[in-house]
Amino acid sequence: MIATPWGFVVIGAAVPLLVAGLALLAALLFLASRQHPVKERFFRKATVVAGLVVMGGAFVSVAFPFMSQRQNMERNLNYSPEIFTIPWTQLVIAATHPLLVLGLAILVVVLVIGPLHEWVNAETESGQVGAALRGRSSATVAFSAGILLAGAGVLALFAPRIFASSMAPTKIEMDGSYLSLQAWPTVLVDVAPPVLLVGFLTLMGGALILISSRNALPRAAYEDAAA
Repeated sequence: MIATPWGFVVIGAAVPLLVAGLALLAALLFLASRQHPVKERFFRKATVVAGLVVMGGAFVSVAFPFMSQRQNMERNLNYSPEIFTIPWTQLVIAATHPLLVLGLAILVVVLVIGPLHEWVNAETESGQVGAALRGRSSATVAFSAGILLAGAGVLALFAPRIFASSMAPTKIEMDGSYLSLQAWPTVLVDVAPPVLLVGFLTLMGGALILISSRNALPRAAYEDAAA
């Protein structure tokens, strides 16, 4: 009986744990910006940085396996059954789609939901600087971001047909063996589903914002009800 090495079992839980941890971290930063008016700008910027870091991890997982084909070929030529190691560039491939969805979602949330507090440079009667509540979600921004992401996803999906002249494979010779490198339009096809998913979800979010804002009572009605 050949037992499965425990490392292969652990790999299955790596991506969910990684994405869940990053999502919780980004959520904590964004919620902190809603709870601490004085440091709201700092926490919003920190949330944007977290989204960009997640996006960077997704693009690294896409680019590095594509760029490290020669190293993979050397590993296959020097294969040893006693020592079986998986390159880290192959391990992060499974996290490409979840990281890309999470990174785009973080940036879209920060972009669509405006700051909660807008500091006014004026002194009040008590001598303190006043803050005006804002924090409204923008349906226009949501529709614009959704259309942009959906368009980018469609372009990436049909990249092999749009850039047909770039589909010719590139061959690398090493020790009498040949390796065909993947054409870059096919890499874009792999990135298309997460971008399309976030784009359509953003469009749905913009529609919900628009519907909820139209059904909301005017401010005067709330004041009359409170009185």
